[in-house]
Amino acid sequence: MSKRRRDGNTLLETKRPRIIQPFHPTVATPQSLLGKRGAPESESVQRPCPTTWTSIGSRGEKRHAEFDIEIHRLQKRLRATTPTAEEAIVFLLPHIMQMRTLYLGEQDKASRLQQLLKDSEENKKILSNVLRAQLTEKNRLQRQLDNALYRLTLSPYNNLS
Repeated sequence: MSKRRRDGNTLLETKRPRIIQPFHPTVATPQSLLGKRGAPESESVQRPCPTTWTSIGSRGEKRHAEFDIEIHRLQKRLRATTPTAEEAIVFLLPHIMQMRTLYLGEQDKASRLQQLLKDSEENKKILSNVLRAQLTEKNRLQRQLDNALYRLTLSPYNNLS
């Protein structure tokens, strides 16, 4: 029986499983998006996908800290022997002290910034109250000035009667 005489979609009713090849960004596809035939695979230009460019660079690498060399040395020693508790403490103690001073310094800086923020908010309230008072005074003086100007413009007419 030929495929034309069958009912329904022939692709779904086939007995053989379809092999779906995953899209690889560096492999040229034989069919272009415009429907034209592609060049033979030997002549096709293979360009890397933009997602592979990020893996080429040094993405994810952090700057080295001052004690990275010591940690690397310690990792080599740990592969060879297991250090005692004293050796581990001797190695870690200077770094723990450095981190503690850094932590305390940041806490002090945060408390100073918090106090500065509180002072700034108080100053903002004072300035807004002064500004509000100045604006009400300006509006009162503007009304008086407008009233005086209105009376001045009406004064020649008052003299005629």
